[in-house]
Amino acid sequence: MDTDTALCLSAGRGTWRRRSGILLRLMAIALALVAGATIAHAQDRSILLTFVDQALEEQRDPGEVTADLLEQGFEPARAAQAVASAWGDCNAAQAAVAVAVTRRPGSATDVVTAVGTADGCGCGSSSGWARSQLDQRIRFSSPQRPIELAQTCSCMAAAVEAGTAAAPQLADAIVLAGVEALQTQTLALDAIGERGGSDHPDWLPSPDFRSTQTFRRLPESCEADADDNNRFDPAENWRSVQPGNEPPAHRCDSDENGALLVREFSADASGAGHVWLVNHSNSTVGLAAEGYRIGIVYRDQLGTAVTVPLIGEVAPGGGFLVAGRGSSLASDAQQVVDHLSVAPGDYLDLHRPAATPDCECAEALTAAAFRGSRNRVAGTGAPSPAEHKMQRLLGTHEYLSGFVVDSVGAVSEQAEVSSPLFDASAAQAALGRSPALCDRDAFELDPFSAAGWESAASVSGSRECRVSQNDLVIADLLVQEEGKGALRLVNSSAATIDMDAVGYYLEIYPPESVRPRAEIPLSGTLEPGASFVLAHDDIEASLREASDELDNSLTLAEASAVVLARRTMPRPLNCQLELAAFVASPVDVPLFFIEVTPIEQRDPLAEPPRVDPPASPN
Repeated sequence: MDTDTALCLSAGRGTWRRRSGILLRLMAIALALVAGATIAHAQDRSILLTFVDQALEEQRDPGEVTADLLEQGFEPARAAQAVASAWGDCNAAQAAVAVAVTRRPGSATDVVTAVGTADGCGCGSSSGWARSQLDQRIRFSSPQRPIELAQTCSCMAAAVEAGTAAAPQLADAIVLAGVEALQTQTLALDAIGERGGSDHPDWLPSPDFRSTQTFRRLPESCEADADDNNRFDPAENWRSVQPGNEPPAHRCDSDENGALLVREFSADASGAGHVWLVNHSNSTVGLAAEGYRIGIVYRDQLGTAVTVPLIGEVAPGGGFLVAGRGSSLASDAQQVVDHLSVAPGDYLDLHRPAATPDCECAEALTAAAFRGSRNRVAGTGAPSPAEHKMQRLLGTHEYLSGFVVDSVGAVSEQAEVSSPLFDASAAQAALGRSPALCDRDAFELDPFSAAGWESAASVSGSRECRVSQNDLVIADLLVQEEGKGALRLVNSSAATIDMDAVGYYLEIYPPESVRPRAEIPLSGTLEPGASFVLAHDDIEASLREASDELDNSLTLAEASAVVLARRTMPRPLNCQLELAAFVASPVDVPLFFIEVTPIEQRDPLAEPPRVDPPASPN
């Protein structure tokens, strides 16, 4: 096999051998840092980057190095990007993505965007990845042209392919995150740090790279820093504090509409950080409407590794808290994300994108998701989760369309998977999501797990979702005699949701079927935290009167799944119609680049390799 086009996800090397020296190496590096020794390129390099440099010098396998870093507790996106940049080879970049996403699927979108924007990822027009795509002459029937491999998006496309091969059930989220990360970010509104890393001694990684420190803007500091290249000295406008539930008021005199400042942030490389914004203008700021985002660039990099689109509104003088799921402030945040990692030396900004990427990049990312998903199930005859999600997202599925927001139960043709949610003989039964979790399930094809659910007395209570999911959540379901059902949705975001404008609807699936038996459109406007109750129109009088919408299609006793979906994309794509045409007839060739066997939860480092033969160029 050609080593320039084969992905090195090595096997049979044995975990004992690759682990045997890692603790000693890390201890040696830490002691050297404490002693002030010059390591690698500069004295202030972090343990993470120094370890990666040493592994590269030893010519270790990049996938193994990524796994070692994860075992030591480093954040997956940061570890994968460091490996991809150090090796400067596309095979190594995809190996880092495949290992990180397989082992930490909850960090898949951050891993893909971090590697897709890594400096020197090696996936350019001359790389094995690009050549293999062109050599195969992969085409879609509409439009008739080969996949574009633009220099600006080939790294992201390669990362998307590796990510969807490792976690096909997350294909739509991975593609959307990749498209967002490629948006031109020239309108920095408030910048902290310096792209490429500040050399100020108070803003350098400490020997313990994963330590946490909270910085709060000085009360008299009211001027945003829109320069992402100027030298950063935190002592000029910031002080180190203990994080609190509500910082003191930070009011600046300004007539500028939408004048947002970063008021507080935590430098926490574990992913459990937070960023607190303040609106010092006299007008309410619509974050989603105006395209506000938080961007994070890891130290020694230039491209934005993580992009967090903001959803909600900020009143004049008010604040808006964004927190990682593990943050101590998550329960008080207006927006919670899976990971929010900022380490000393990183660059953090509040920005608005100047333009969306061209459609060729979006097509390359979409095609890469199909390729990754096809390789995942090659030779099994099983449907591809990624292909299902992408076809549904773009409206090219045979009978389905729409972005899945939440689901309860399982959609499947297999009897052992798609059993009814409720016992048909029960006079009444109810399920409610645990308020402490309230995790949406955006993949309706996976088996149903009762974890995170508990018995519920009704659907008209005040069960809240403490962790914001930035969308609607199915909070409760109830079934009464003859299967007459009711359910309650909660707006767990910080923004008002117009269900008509977005096009929300429910699907009801019978057991052993992948076709919904009913589709129920939803109407109305929900304020943040508000509930919406939908019920069968012949349910008991008290519940019917408390309902916001009635529909006689809502029978749940013989239902295997309830799916909440939306017609409108959750984040803008500038060429959704072109993408839908582009994938109308998906590529039907064996995939050949990412080596991932069709085994659930497979660890690329522990399973024997299997590479599908390349398709004929003809």
